[in-house]
Amino acid sequence: MTALSVASPFEDASRFKRSSSAVAYLGLTPRRYESGETSRNGRISKHGSLMTRKHLYEAATTLLTRNLRFSTLKAWGLKLAKASGFEKARIAVAR
Repeated sequence: MTALSVASPFEDASRFKRSSSAVAYLGLTPRRYESGETSRNGRISKHGSLMTRKHLYEAATTLLTRNLRFSTLKAWGLKLAKASGFEKARIAVAR
């Protein structure tokens, strides 16, 4: 279900030159706030398909909490969760 949900918003995936462009299209990139000398990242932008974002978020949560097998993505996500918090790690794994 997740794979179908991710593939459906992209009519033609070849129009994205990088995976970071596709992630931005789905709304999983941090918002940027810049004013004068202030520059900071905020929460995710939430542009794009809500259902696709939900499926990726749930898949990342399942990978980090329920999956018993070892994977490098899970190890990286758990290391990030320890350093930055579980919410940020979930979004990073979903990305």
